[in-house]
Amino acid sequence: MSRYAGHNVVIVARNFNPTIFSQLWLVRHAIFSEKEAEENFVLTPIAVNLNTSEFAFLAVPDRIQLSFPNDQVDFKSLINRILVSLVNKLPHTPYQAIGFNFSWILYPKNADDFEKISRQIFVSSENPISKHFISKGSRFGALMSTDVPMGRLRLEIKPTTGPSSSGSQECLHMAYNFTRDLKDEQKELQIMDFIEQWDTAHSMASEITEEMGKEWSS
Repeated sequence: MSRYAGHNVVIVARNFNPTIFSQLWLVRHAIFSEKEAEENFVLTPIAVNLNTSEFAFLAVPDRIQLSFPNDQVDFKSLINRILVSLVNKLPHTPYQAIGFNFSWILYPKNADDFEKISRQIFVSSENPISKHFISKGSRFGALMSTDVPMGRLRLEIKPTTGPSSSGSQECLHMAYNFTRDLKDEQKELQIMDFIEQWDTAHSMASEITEEMGKEWSS
């Protein structure tokens, strides 16, 4: 079983001016409610930041980012209300790329098995450098990438430690990045098309995570 470790959507831009996003502008265009705009809203010449119980919004000169601190929210509804609305209101912004990031944590059923499990998963007997990593304290991960229908998928798997009932426990962090570079024409339409594939990308990443943790993860 996997544990949620954070998801977000990032739209990369060039020389974007975050000060466009005043509280008045955001509320007037129904991006945020008045209540949301009053909660932990920070506006500076180089950044806009808003944190609520459902999402965290960040705008800086090189990107707009919408993050989700927990998975008990309607991701797609928030993405449509905030990011889709912003792109529609600002179609001439020099957007460069868009990406989804998904993260989960996998804990072993038995903490003592972590080194054995990660070795079995990541270190082939044919690996020429495996002989240098034979101690019990060795830990392993991976970086993989492939083309997918919505763009490019990169998966980084790292050994780490996470909170547990006993304080902390070794685990694997699964971090997925789905990204698409935007072409010069009709960038807003490319962004909308990518956002429409959130559910597909989420399901793909979730399935890979469950397959990775099958049999050994708690």
